[in-house]
Amino acid sequence: MDWEVFSDANGVTLYYNRRTRHTQYTMPLILQDDQEVPTEDITVLSSPHGRLRRSERRIDKQDLQAAVKYGLKIESGADRKTGRPRWRYEYGDIVYITDEFSRKEITSWQQPVKIEPLLIHDSGLSRTQRISIQQNPSSVTSHVVCVVDQSGSMRKHDVGKFGSRSETVYTSLALYLVKQILEQGKQLEPEVRERQINVVSVVEMRDEPEVVFEAELLDEEMFNKFLRRRDEARSWKDGNYLPSLAAAEKLLHKFPHGGCALQLLFLSDGKPSDLWTPGSTETATGRESLHSKHEALMRERVRELTRRFGKRLTVGTIGFADEKKNFGVLQGMADEANSFSKGMFLHARSDLGFAISSLVTSLTDTMTEMTSVDGSKQRTVRDVTREKPESSETAIWDLSDVYWYIGTERWMPDITASQKFEWKKIELQDKRCNGLVVRKSILGEGAERMVYGMYEACFTYDEKDASAAPSRIEMIGEPMVAKESRFVEDNSKETLEFHKVFAKTQATAQRIAEAFNAKVAKRAPQGNKSIPRLEFLTCTTYLVEENDGSMREVLAEKRLDVKRYKKFNNNGGHVLGQDKGANMLGMLQRNEAADYVIEEEDEGEDEEDDAVATGGAAMASILAKIVPEDVPQAFSHFSYEHSKKKMLVCDLQGVLDSTQQPHLFELTDPVIHYASQSGRANVYGRTDKGKKGMNAFFRTHKCNGVCELLKLRQWRWRRTTQGNHNTGRR
Repeated sequence: MDWEVFSDANGVTLYYNRRTRHTQYTMPLILQDDQEVPTEDITVLSSPHGRLRRSERRIDKQDLQAAVKYGLKIESGADRKTGRPRWRYEYGDIVYITDEFSRKEITSWQQPVKIEPLLIHDSGLSRTQRISIQQNPSSVTSHVVCVVDQSGSMRKHDVGKFGSRSETVYTSLALYLVKQILEQGKQLEPEVRERQINVVSVVEMRDEPEVVFEAELLDEEMFNKFLRRRDEARSWKDGNYLPSLAAAEKLLHKFPHGGCALQLLFLSDGKPSDLWTPGSTETATGRESLHSKHEALMRERVRELTRRFGKRLTVGTIGFADEKKNFGVLQGMADEANSFSKGMFLHARSDLGFAISSLVTSLTDTMTEMTSVDGSKQRTVRDVTREKPESSETAIWDLSDVYWYIGTERWMPDITASQKFEWKKIELQDKRCNGLVVRKSILGEGAERMVYGMYEACFTYDEKDASAAPSRIEMIGEPMVAKESRFVEDNSKETLEFHKVFAKTQATAQRIAEAFNAKVAKRAPQGNKSIPRLEFLTCTTYLVEENDGSMREVLAEKRLDVKRYKKFNNNGGHVLGQDKGANMLGMLQRNEAADYVIEEEDEGEDEEDDAVATGGAAMASILAKIVPEDVPQAFSHFSYEHSKKKMLVCDLQGVLDSTQQPHLFELTDPVIHYASQSGRANVYGRTDKGKKGMNAFFRTHKCNGVCELLKLRQWRWRRTTQGNHNTGRR
């Protein structure tokens, strides 16, 4: 028996449950019956409302039966309609409301986990940073703008363990935005931490948007402000996306300087309310048309926003609650952000905190890109105009839209047999070339460089004034792109030495690509052209003269079709096609598995067997599996084994040229992760993450038909207590 009966000092009989440690004045049901009633035999007469709430809140009927049998029973107030009394049972984190006979289910919910405020210490640093925000806005290093749905449905208790949807959002922002930023700050050197000023703004989305926090410092006090807002926020009426996005845009423009990393977080539990008018008699077709127009408008607004700020703005949209909800607009917003920056849509059915944490990690990656290697300085992204992809091919090159340079020397990188890197002079595309024209607006940008449209040019000058601008410019040769650093601080470094890391990386990747193509050709049946080849573009540099007479080197390469340009994988484990809602969230959760390591499975065949081609039905089975998108992923895997685990080439991006036979992947701007035995870091530039980057690739890599064709080793996860390291039999 779990119940103990005793009397207090006043002689009042009390009932104490030894299992739950609850004391109550009313006699428990099982004592009234004077027998232990099996839990499953306790009557629970479900109502439609009660069943619905249990389903939403993931409460089993047995939880209610256990609450009646073991829980604390207290009066719950009378039914507002009938005046009849009700009972409230509390057991564990379950609250169960019944009729006066403890038999009919009225409703139930889980008690929210309450997070306590942080103790605020007198912080001179916070005071100094707040003053700096007001007096010197350009000192702000990051700004997160959150749009939080506060429509009526946010009152529901079906997401996570922190209460209603609204309470869960604000608790998660405190725990997984503020606290994560604070924890990361503790890892920094004091002088770097002092320089890093991170702020947050919040827009609540209802009929009309309300800015509840504007450029508030992300510190312990902000943690507590989120908890207070958790208790104060009121969810009601509709959630209109467009006006809320407009309010967020205005806040993002508050810190337009190039040294500030930006992030837009858009959190909602359903489709926009501004898609329909209450009482509307529109047909389903009419509503669908309105929905399409609204989604197109939202996508366009996000696209223009990322076009303005480029890669220093990341966009994260989170849909939570039932997966049956229509999150098409949120998905479309994230997709559109990828036109000029990075967008990510996550469907967080119950783990809202992890979704927010993943997007905060994306923000910190941007902040890292914008910081010097030693962390001592914030780098400033160039303020440029970005071309729309659909107009870049047909743009008219007016003289006012271009930079023009005089110069006739062209160089290309070369890696000798002894792995020595050097530059060698080569011919121009056209002998008439006496300079270059480079567009002022950019086609795109990577982590380190911006890309501009470029041509070799033939300048004609006025004979009366040869020192003036050319009177005529003829663009000659094939269309090209020029690449220069994203950052203002690198203006004085545009030299051959500065371009060396890029050129060396690309040339090294090409040497590995040649080995990959040769092995594919050897393994596949003779004459088979179904598997695309792969090559990296050859970059060159032009030595040119600036208008002021100074000299500079312009890094250039063949121009790829912007409309067909894709990123097939990146240097953080992402693979094309894995960025859809819950799938992406699951992938991110696997990436965070800190108690796993990667180890290779049984060794493949010896190299002596390399020339032995798999034949017959086995080969047909392998070839049937292969699709073009398999080739880049298999190449990254191949690069690791070909280099004897010293290098892994990833961040593969470019176009698939289907006019050639076999088809050809033309790739550019790769990343090489280098596992230095001597501990050297960034051997192949800032994006080289060494063994950590290799681990990130194998965490998400799934061997495909090309891997099987090349007999590359398989990899698996093994649980460990050593943390996340690439160990095992590698």
